[in-house]
Amino acid sequence: MLKMQSTTKQTEEEKGVPLRDVVADCARHSFKDYLKKANNDDVDAQMIVGKMYCAGYGVNKDLQKVVTFTAIASFFLCIPDLDVSAFVWPGTRMDKQSPMEMEKKISQTK
Repeated sequence: MLKMQSTTKQTEEEKGVPLRDVVADCARHSFKDYLKKANNDDVDAQMIVGKMYCAGYGVNKDLQKVVTFTAIASFFLCIPDLDVSAFVWPGTRMDKQSPMEMEKKISQTK
């Protein structure tokens, strides 16, 4: 069987960026976008961030953060008419607290 050999050699620049690097970069940017939304009380984004932490998609796997983001989002999804003022501590506003801050405050009250 004859093998065809290329008569030209491609430089590294001509080869381009490997697809895995492009996908990883897109995943990191996607994670950052969803994390920003999640920290601004977007429940859907909180669930997505939790799943991204679980899968290690765009971020290192972190089971503690999986629990934090998905638990808070699940809580608010299960009780759509919840009066969130019950979760606002004196001197703070709900929209200024990230899920991580909320989780810390909840654990401190136990």
